[in-house]
Amino acid sequence: MIVYFENLTLKIAYKIAKILAKTKITASQITITRFIIAAPISLYLFSRGTYLHNVLGLIFYMSLAIFDWVDGNLARLTGQASNLGKLIDEVLDRIL
Repeated sequence: MIVYFENLTLKIAYKIAKILAKTKITASQITITRFIIAAPISLYLFSRGTYLHNVLGLIFYMSLAIFDWVDGNLARLTGQASNLGKLIDEVLDRIL
């Protein structure tokens, strides 16, 4: 079952990356935005402790995972892959 959901999220991330590849949005912008916006929101929701807040926090946290794959796919699709981008992504992933 877990493999099914992982494959599903990978497919979703790839489709989002294909759409974003047609724009001027860069993979680094996705990485930084994911960290600045979604991480604090999910942490805040988890800190509230109610069932509803935990479910919403989980949804935001799952969006973090999906967009982690989106930025990698976007970098590869647009030829933006770089050592600096990879480093930024890895550092922010570790912090999260």
